[in-house]
Amino acid sequence: MLHEIDVNLLAHELIKVRVFSDDRREREALLARICGELEAAPVQHLGKVLTVWRPAPEPEKPVAQPREKSVSGLGKRARAAPRSAEPRRRGPSAGPRGKAPNAPTAGTKPRRRKPEPRSPAAPKFAREPRARRRTPR
Repeated sequence: MLHEIDVNLLAHELIKVRVFSDDRREREALLARICGELEAAPVQHLGKVLTVWRPAPEPEKPVAQPREKSVSGLGKRARAAPRSAEPRRRGPSAGPRGKAPNAPTAGTKPRRRKPEPRSPAAPKFAREPRARRRTPR
């Protein structure tokens, strides 16, 4: 049990521990033992719930490793994958970089057209709603 409390104090600093003992003195002794062995501070003892706090240890800073220089001396673009053999589209319909200006890009949804505004005199529905059929009882 002490190991699990220690692991959780490392992760959260402040934890609550529920004790299933009806004896208040036994719960107080357990709280004192937890705080003594794990170097924590008791915050609260309310009913069967013990609240314990311990400050988290400061994280160690990693030692920076020197970067390796590229052997070939080439930049990112030269090391990148080769471009496709498909020629770019050029001409009046082509936008910058040889792509059509309104062509959807890969992985995107096509744009939705905006609905046309209705005139105030236009009916709300395209056709009249059907009259209800009455069934005999």
